[in-house]
Amino acid sequence: MAKIPALVVFLIFNNLIIGQTLKNWDQVLLKHNVNGSLDYVGIKYDADWNALIEGEIPKYKELDQLDLADQINLYNIWVVEGIIKDGIPTSVQKNSSFFTRKIYKIGKARFSLNDWEKDIIFRRNKDPRLHFVLVCGAVSCPKLAAKSFSKSELNEQIDQVVASSLKDEQVFVLDGSKIHLSNIFNWYRSDFGTEADLASFLKKYRPDLPNDLVISSYLPYDWSLNVISQDALLDVNPSTNRYIVSSVIRQGTFEFKAFNAQYVQRVVGQNDSYFTTFFSGVYGLHPLLNVGFDLRYRFVQIDVDQFGPAGLFQNTTSNRSVVSTFGPKIRVAPIPNWKNFSIQSAYWFPLKTDLQGSSEFPFADWNGDTWWTQIWNDFTLSPRFSLFAEIDYLWEDIGAKSKGRINRMSTPVTIIPSFFPTKQSSVYILFNASPYWKPDIDYFFQSGIGGKYQFTRNFEIEALYTYFTSKYLHSVNGNAATFNMGIRLNIN
Repeated sequence: MAKIPALVVFLIFNNLIIGQTLKNWDQVLLKHNVNGSLDYVGIKYDADWNALIEGEIPKYKELDQLDLADQINLYNIWVVEGIIKDGIPTSVQKNSSFFTRKIYKIGKARFSLNDWEKDIIFRRNKDPRLHFVLVCGAVSCPKLAAKSFSKSELNEQIDQVVASSLKDEQVFVLDGSKIHLSNIFNWYRSDFGTEADLASFLKKYRPDLPNDLVISSYLPYDWSLNVISQDALLDVNPSTNRYIVSSVIRQGTFEFKAFNAQYVQRVVGQNDSYFTTFFSGVYGLHPLLNVGFDLRYRFVQIDVDQFGPAGLFQNTTSNRSVVSTFGPKIRVAPIPNWKNFSIQSAYWFPLKTDLQGSSEFPFADWNGDTWWTQIWNDFTLSPRFSLFAEIDYLWEDIGAKSKGRINRMSTPVTIIPSFFPTKQSSVYILFNASPYWKPDIDYFFQSGIGGKYQFTRNFEIEALYTYFTSKYLHSVNGNAATFNMGIRLNIN
């Protein structure tokens, strides 16, 4: 008898969870769904959407909680969530793994959209009508229904959606006795049975069809995003597609960056240049954890009249060219709900023992290890503006002082306000201050302007110029600047 109240409590609680989830989804659909076209920008910033994704859906712990209506609703919600996670692209086909990446979960189990469609929904339900209730975020896909599906009305709701779909010219075109059908009927031909079965299926929802109808062709499939207005994405909210540096990358993906920086310093009677190529690779090991490596190359020219490639691969009293450091790094998102907050920590080892130079060649890097920890967060201020903030702990030339190590520690702070004139581009200004705490208090400051351009969601270039000053430069009335160029490539 003791088990009965517990079971009743579980069932009541379970129904409350599902009911609240559907209420949030219905509110999102009511505000942002216009005849199957969606306002993805509005959804992204809607409190009901955030409550649905971050508060309600995680309460689903077991597949047994879900009836078919819930399974359909979850699939459609996850399609919208995936589009928003991808930065609201112009088409889901921009991401080749959109339907196969395992980023959705119920309890401890992870699923892709394909897993959910084939193994959860269609394996248990051999009903061709379901092809018209599962959306895919494209113009030619079935249109998202105006409200969520419910267990008590599911059969009637599906019939209504199918009947509505067969009046949509993206799905069905009648030309005399000839019909032109969506490629859905072609891709899933076996699900609709024989030609006679298909004809019966069509006539059930379109009784006006002639008896001698003939399938003439399949309609071109438009994979453009089913957004209310493409102009809205480009002009009203261009930041929706932006790459956010402070986020961990998706599980199972790779990110490669090459950042070239030339620091040019001029003091009375001497010109110095330090060119650095900073190459890094990162892999998404877990939704909250990335692992990777850093490799640093240095080309140094000191006390020269003119900078240039001369002496690029030579080591002289004025030139130094060397691959200087290598080391592992990790990036972790410690608070799952803070998607734009992460901590990255790297530890670099010197690849040569004489990097700090001698009478024969100049300084190129530290002889000791380097430990660099960065804490990042990105704040969306409005559709066109964001603010990136970073605070670091940098420990350079680590080691015993008997070997000449100085164990220099600093705490750089960086602020970057950004503006997004278009969906693919951004411009920003950078402010950076770095106090050094050992062995003597020292500092440098830099400020500058930069820009980024995304050729695709996965390929981006960046350019940055900064004015640079430091305690030393100030004392000798010198000046310095940096010229920077970067490339980012993501592989799904």
